[in-house]
Amino acid sequence: MSQFLNHAKMAYTVEEANTLLSLSRAHIYRLIDHGEIETIKIGKSRRVTSRQLDAFLLAQELQNGHVPVADTLSSQSRSRRTNHV
Repeated sequence: MSQFLNHAKMAYTVEEANTLLSLSRAHIYRLIDHGEIETIKIGKSRRVTSRQLDAFLLAQELQNGHVPVADTLSSQSRSRRTNHV
């Protein structure tokens, strides 16, 4: 299962991706054109996979100086195990 969004699908249209991310269609296309969101082509259709959405969100978190929650939780778990030895 994906790290950020609870994905019901494995691949989304650009219009579905803009709804999921609450961004305009034009903004999504700019992000795609600049390589910030990767896409795949299936025939003539362009799709954004759930992994690509997650990678984009993780990159945004890291760029903004945020530590992903999963990393925080795993480091706290390691810290607890070390302290109890």
